[in-house]
Amino acid sequence: MRELGERLRGFRLENGWSKRTVAKRLGVSTPSIIRWEEGIAEPNDYNRYKIERFLSKPCTTSPSPSGIGQPSLSSAAPGTQARNGTI
Repeated sequence: MRELGERLRGFRLENGWSKRTVAKRLGVSTPSIIRWEEGIAEPNDYNRYKIERFLSKPCTTSPSPSGIGQPSLSSAAPGTQARNGTI
């Protein structure tokens, strides 16, 4: 799983985003981003799904604290909407 953390870090640095900004975009804590990037911890399946989606979206805008104009990760993975109570 170290590879996913490395890819996340590379994507974040390439786009000039802070760990906090990426954490907000993914809906996780900043310490989670730190642990994943350093290979200390692995994201669960749902967070792995969100990270993969995040990394696969083209970055055409600069980060903003409000997230306006940024790739949205609000669409849940198949089958997770009912589990998360969003239906």
